[in-house]
Formats: sequence, C-alpha cells, structure tokens
Amino acid sequence: MGTFLRAHGVLPQYDGWRPERYERLLTATVEQSSVAETAALLATNTAEVQVRLRQLIEMIKTRGFTLAQLAIVTGVHRIYWRQYIAEGWLGTAAGSRSMRVPVAELQGALRARPELFDYRAVPAALAGPFGLLELPDPLPYKLVTCRSGAIGARLVDVQADDGTEALRFEVKSCGDLGGLDLWAPMYSIPTCPRCGLRVTRFSEKGCYADKPGDSSQVRDAMAGKIGLRWRDGRFETLAGEVLDGAGLERYIDRLVQRNSRERERKLKLVDDIERYEVAGQPPNL
Repeated sequence: MGTFLRAHGVLPQYDGWRPERYERLLTATVEQSSVAETAALLATNTAEVQVRLRQLIEMIKTRGFTLAQLAIVTGVHRIYWRQYIAEGWLGTAAGSRSMRVPVAELQGALRARPELFDYRAVPAALAGPFGLLELPDPLPYKLVTCRSGAIGARLVDVQADDGTEALRFEVKSCGDLGGLDLWAPMYSIPTCPRCGLRVTRFSEKGCYADKPGDSSQVRDAMAGKIGLRWRDGRFETLAGEVLDGAGLERYIDRLVQRNSRERERKLKLVDDIERYEVAGQPPNL
C-alpha cells in the first residue's frame, strides 16, 4: 500500500535521508572529513553530499537547530542545552513540533556567555552560514565563583603554652565566605585551590578579561584555612605580625601540635599559596 500511495503522489517518495543520516553528515562536516570520505560514509556520491549539506544548512537557518544538531556542532551534550534553555539563556523556535534553537538565539547566548563552547573551533563551512564568524573573539579569561560547602565550618583553638599565645580562628567553607572568585582560562572547568572541588565553568558575574586579575583574594582565602592572612606578597597573623620563613614554620609547628602528617599538609598549603598562578597563565619571569 505504501508503494502504491507513493507512486500516486499521496505519500512523498522516500529517498533514504532520515534525520539520523543528516546527523551523520553534520558530524562528518564538523570533523572536517573530505567530501569523498563523507560520501563513502553515507554510501552516496560527492555531488549529493554537497547538495544535502546545503539543504541541511538552509533548513537549520530557517527552522533552527534540533538539540541533537546543536550537540554535534558545539560538542556540548544535548542534556546541557536543555538545561541552558530552562535557565533562560537562549530561547526556542515557536510553533515547532520538536524543540529547536534559532541561529539568532545561539548567537545571542554566545555574546552573553562566550564560555558556552569554543565557537572558533567550529569549521568555517558551518561557522560562516551560522554567523559564528561575525561574533567577537572570546577573551582568554573568565571570573568564576566557588560556592562549595565542602569545608565544614570549625573553630581552631590551640591553648597558650610556654609563653606562646593562644591560636583561635574559624575555618569556613567557600560558600560561607560569600563565594570565592578566581580567574580561569575561558574554556576550562576550573578547580578551586581552596577546597579542591570543581567550580562551575560559567562566570556568575559575567566578567571576562584579556589577562587574569589579581589573585591576592584567592591566596588570602587559602591562608585563612590556617589562621593567617596574605598581605602584600607575604604571610601575617590575624594580629598583623608578619611571618618570615622561620616564623612561619614555628607557627605551623604550634598549630599542628607535633602531628607530623598534619605539618606536611600545612606546609604544602603554604607552598601552594606562595606558588599560586592562574591555570593556563605563564609564570612571571
């Protein structure tokens, strides 16, 4: 019956190009396979590959991306695109049977949040028609915020002994501090140097820059884990006493109370603070 209806124009002639085949064509284009390689992959000829690609591009420009197509072009799974739509970061085409994202919506989302994906890595064959080449170059760095509660709030209280002063301070989580801002390369998923957990790759404050800003706030927050401050490139106590190398070791010894393993951890933290550099940033020479 199907053959009869197609022969009489009631049903369209099936040409073997289901959505899955167009997705394979789009994948081959993103991977920059040659036309001949793509034709062999799709069991067709090079002329049809070129025609079908033009048709696909025009269809996307007219109707918008399906989430599967968006995932192929951007390298970001469709689950995340569904989440970004729910967050209101980009809209969908009205009146479509399936969820589709207009090209203009994708462009707008990238202008607001360039860290969504590396749009400069999209092949020119797709970046041109979809207007990605018209977007400004993304800046190299973004400001992200750690709001983790991983560090359990606790009070450190070391009693005075043998003429030494008591040590009392509170250790808070990054979230309890009101969030810890840190700079990271644009397309990285950074790790918080204070709590060691992954940080959202999106800039909560929408802040981007050619060069990372000052990292003293991060170092100071790290130093707070051992009851110290980082000021002007050096450690000082909460009372304002500047600690040199020997004074810092004495302070750590006092803090850990002859616990050798804990001493090693605290000295490692001190070293991390002194050496801290934004990931991807060349060290100062």
